[in-house]
Amino acid sequence: DDVEEVIKSRGYSLKTYGRIDLNMDATKKIINKIYTSQYTDKDDYVEVINELQDVFYYLKNETLDKISDDEIIDLIGEFYEKSSGRIDNIENLAEKFAMDFKCKRVNIDE
Repeated sequence: DDVEEVIKSRGYSLKTYGRIDLNMDATKKIINKIYTSQYTDKDDYVEVINELQDVFYYLKNETLDKISDDEIIDLIGEFYEKSSGRIDNIENLAEKFAMDFKCKRVNIDE
């Protein structure tokens, strides 16, 4: 049931952001990135994965695909740890990053 819910949520995120993604690699990497975090509560794990998938596709759009999937997943991991796993804080950090990126204040190679 959990896998089905993650796939369904992923489809919704893709539709929301007008994206096409033919494989589940990003989702698998997001899962691997946060699974062992001390902030991951196994009771709401699926919900967190669904939210982070949404953040991932948001950042892909907002950075105009100029940042690789792995770099975005690393950012999400940093945001997750920095905000103690709180989704609203992760979303705020992602929005700030996107704004800074658009204003050319972010250099991903640093």
